[in-house]
Order: sequence, then structure tokens, then C-alpha cells
Amino acid sequence: MKRNGLKLIVILVGAVFVALGVYRFVQNREGDENAIRISIVYTQPYPVLKDAISSFKEVIRAAYPDASFTERHANGRPEEYGTVVLAAINDRPNLIVPLTTPITSLAVTQARGAIPVVFIAVTDPVGAHVVNSLDNPVLSTGSSDLCPYSSLLSTVRNVLPNVRTLGLPYNPSDQPAVFGRTQLLSLAPQYGFSIVDEQFTAASELGTVTRGLASRSDAIVISSDNLMMENATLAASAAAEQGKPTFACDSASVRSGALAGVAVDYGEVGRLAGERALQVLRGENPGGIPVGVLNSGGLAINKRVACVLHVDVDPALYTRATEIVERDYVCNR
Repeated sequence: MKRNGLKLIVILVGAVFVALGVYRFVQNREGDENAIRISIVYTQPYPVLKDAISSFKEVIRAAYPDASFTERHANGRPEEYGTVVLAAINDRPNLIVPLTTPITSLAVTQARGAIPVVFIAVTDPVGAHVVNSLDNPVLSTGSSDLCPYSSLLSTVRNVLPNVRTLGLPYNPSDQPAVFGRTQLLSLAPQYGFSIVDEQFTAASELGTVTRGLASRSDAIVISSDNLMMENATLAASAAAEQGKPTFACDSASVRSGALAGVAVDYGEVGRLAGERALQVLRGENPGGIPVGVLNSGGLAINKRVACVLHVDVDPALYTRATEIVERDYVCNR
């Protein structure tokens, strides 16, 4: 009887351990927070990326409160892009999350499908060859920050009805910048604009190039150009030295000195990527998850810049704006 009782205890204890093992296995499958490790990698810190990363993390932590994140960036040095991506891969995370096109291109190539890639803020994922198509990406998935170029040009026309020539500095080595240039050249005539463009390849050249373009145009445009967005304050200041306003595809650049722009919500871009990351973490193939595209945005206006540059913005535009930078600024001119 004692022997049988001992056997029964052993069986029961074993059953408990099996049950615990199954429970832990299910936890891991359903989202054991401690098992989730995500590597985030990007070019360098700047406001729109900060907004996107913050929103991405919020989405993940809502489902996995103890998920851990490692962030790496290349301090804006292209020669370091490959190094930071490789370091992220060597962490052997559950997920690699690259931001912007150049970093994403390297991540998709170097990860070789061994680690899922969910990107954030890739303007033209198909053109960048990080997906085969938006609906059936195959190689990776994520979110696009595609600038609504028509809305941008419409904004320029509404704020400055008499403008005819737009200056466009662009970085020819940045795929989104080249894509944006193509879009603007195609669309500009529909809004009565001509485009004067000039290449630059480093932030140190941007001020000189922008001043030169501003002297030959009525306004400067910041397109979907990573180097321009990272140095929006410099571009806007250089244009302002010539008495010309700057327009942008993101509200962060408006906060940095552009007169107005299309307020693409980078927090929403991050959330779109976060939703896709959750699908991957729950077992779905990233290559089968359509890319999230945010192709609309509100109007952002910088009230102080309008005053300094003597631009009389139609009050109706302020009423329509989703963001007014320095709303309480008093213009005494």
C-alpha cells in the first residue's frame, strides 16, 4: 500500500511538472513577456524617429509589458550603418526593427530571413527592394511614411497663392529623396509650380545649397529626404536668410523652422509597424503581412515663422490646421 502510494505521489508530481511545462510553453507561444527581445536600429536620433519609436514601443508593451528593447544608431554616419545593423543581428533578438530606408535595406539583406524584420518609416518599400509588393511583401513588412506629395503642393499653393518656383535640395544617394524628387517633378505642373533642384551629399553642404536655391526660387521644399529631415533647422534657417519660407512633409520640420507642411503623424507610422510586429511575434510570417501605408496628414503651420518672414497666412488655414507651432506667438510687425 505504501509502495502504491509512493508511486501515486510520483505520478502526481510528474503530472504537475508536465502541466507547468505545457503552461510555460503556451505562455511562450501566447506572449511570455520575458522572452520578447527587440532590436531597434536607425541612422541617428531626430524628432520624427523618436515619435515613431515611442509609439511602436507602446503597442508592443500593451501586449508584452516586460518586452525588452535594444536601440542602436549610427550617429548619422553612413559608414557605420552596416556595423550597427550587424550588431543588432548578433543580439539574436525575436525581431529586428530598422527605421528609414538605408538601414532597412541593410537589415533585410544581412538578416537573410533568419530573424524577422519589421521596418518603420520606409518611404518607398518596393523601390527600395525591401518588399516585393505592398500587399504581398515576402521579404519583410512594416510601415511606410510615404509623403502625400499632392497635399504638400496644395499646402504651398494655399499658404502662398502667388508662388511659382520651388527649390528642392536633395541627396542623390538617398532612395526616398530620389523618389520624392520624381514625385514632385511629376506633380508640380498640376499646381502651377516649376521645380529648381540641386544635389547635396552631406549636412555640411546643405546650408550653401539651400541658400543658392532660395535665391532662385520662391520657397524651399523638404521632401522625403532623410538628410534634409535630420537637418531641417539648418535648411529652414538658410532659406530664411534669403527671406524665403520652407515647406515640409512632416510636422517635426515645421517645429524646426519650416513655415508649414503636411503633418504626417509619425506616431501613427510607429503604431502601424507595432501592429504588424505583434502579428509576427504571435507566429505569422512577416512576408505575408501587408505593409501599412499612412498617406494622408493634417496641416501644420509655424506662427512665429510666418510673422518673421512677413507671410500673411489666411486665418481660415489656421482654423483648418491640426497643429499650430507657437500658437500664442504675438506678431508685432
